[in-house]
Amino acid sequence: MGKQIMRVEPIHSMQAFSAKFKHNYRIGAIPNANEAYSHMNEQIIRLPAGETYNTFFEKKLMELPYYETHKIRKNATLGLEFMLSYGTSGLPKDFSVKEWMEKSKQFLMDQFGKENIASAVLHMDEGTPHIHAVIIPIKDGKLSARAFLPDRQAMRDLHTKYYQYTKEVGLEPENRYMHIQHQKVGMFYSNINLALEKTLPGPRDDETLYDYSKRANEFYQQQCLRMLGKDYQIDQLTKENKALTKANQTLEAAIEKRYQQYVDEIMDEIGSVENAVHAIHYRDNLQKGIEWTAQTNPELAENVTEIIDNVQRNYERVMLQEKEK
Repeated sequence: MGKQIMRVEPIHSMQAFSAKFKHNYRIGAIPNANEAYSHMNEQIIRLPAGETYNTFFEKKLMELPYYETHKIRKNATLGLEFMLSYGTSGLPKDFSVKEWMEKSKQFLMDQFGKENIASAVLHMDEGTPHIHAVIIPIKDGKLSARAFLPDRQAMRDLHTKYYQYTKEVGLEPENRYMHIQHQKVGMFYSNINLALEKTLPGPRDDETLYDYSKRANEFYQQQCLRMLGKDYQIDQLTKENKALTKANQTLEAAIEKRYQQYVDEIMDEIGSVENAVHAIHYRDNLQKGIEWTAQTNPELAENVTEIIDNVQRNYERVMLQEKEK
């Protein structure tokens, strides 16, 4: 039976937002994408008309009072991109891509809140169908990826939760996230105990019961650590932590420099903060107008949205071509 697939990648910069926007919305050349099937791609959760991931992120933060008096941390995770897919081997005969897509959409909204999802895009032009979902991790009024994924166990739990949705369409969980049954766990530890009992040293002739008990207990603990690989795991984790700390220090300096360059570029483009505020108000009013029209004339609202999206995509393509010259 086909297995569910879920991967997550943190987004640490505005440049990464831009790159993911170009890939997900097929702006420019996309390796491995077959244009003959691009018409089958679909926005499951739409970006607001005229938005990009960058502008969506900026707008979200402008709505948070916390950032009126606080700056974004230099090493903050600005966003999360989830890739949802499935193994195509052994799929049920009645498997429905549309049903899987709807279950995946519901999973994303239930776990992260629709208001935090910039967009979710289904790609049908790269072989196996898959979904790219970009999420701004806001909780309790501020950015906090840790609030959603505090540790590895939380990531494992999220795979399990996703399975609760995808099992309804006939998918199995990924093997590495399947839980071991209690009976198997008990047998595992029983085998360990039997092995230890066979190697446990006997008491010496001149040894008191207390001394033997102490020595045997120390031996037992040492053997447990060896058999479970704790010594090796601790050593590996210590090395990884040192390497990550060093890498983070280098990245922080590079991110700070690039972030300042990005701010300078934005200010060159908009001219002033007043101009930016005016543009944001214009965009918000445009979105409100489309939402109002959707209530009285849904077809017109859809057509206007498509026109705006097409204009934006064409503009992005032209700008990309100009940069590449």
